[in-house]
Amino acid sequence: MTIFAILTPAENPQLGSDIARLFPENHFQVAPNQWLVAASGTTAKEVSDKLDITEGGKGKALIISVGNYYGRHSTDLWEWIKAKWDLKPNG
Repeated sequence: MTIFAILTPAENPQLGSDIARLFPENHFQVAPNQWLVAASGTTAKEVSDKLDITEGGKGKALIISVGNYYGRHSTDLWEWIKAKWDLKPNG
C-alpha cells in the first residue's frame, strides 16, 4: 500500500471525519491537523479528489506520498506504518 501524509495549516474536524469515514481501517491521526492514510493503486491527487480537497471543499491541505520514514513517535504509529507498508496491494 502507499502511505500518504495529509497536512493542514490548522485543525480541520470535517476533514478528519471524512478521512475516518472514507479510510476506516487505513488512517492514523498523528496530530490534530496531521493524518496518515494508506491506499492501494491511487495517487495523491486521487486521495485529494476523494476527500474534496482538490476543489477547495475542505479547505487547504497538502497530500504527500511517503517514500521513506524515520523519527521518534509512539509505538502505535510505528506499528501502523509497518503493517500498512508491508501489505500487498490486494491484501
